[in-house]
Amino acid sequence: SGALADNLKKMAGYRNRLVHLYHEITPEELYGIIQDEVDNLKDFIIQTLEYLEKS
Repeated sequence: SGALADNLKKMAGYRNRLVHLYHEITPEELYGIIQDEVDNLKDFIIQTLEYLEKS
């Protein structure tokens, strides 16, 4: 869906920050993001599996 795609783009941006600016990220910040995004990751996995089952 469009909303999921937007959320995944934001997560990719955070991934770039994590890789290049890892020394600026606190464990609390990372934990909070994981907690906030776990549902988006689940949705992505479900949609991917549904797509693959149709193929």
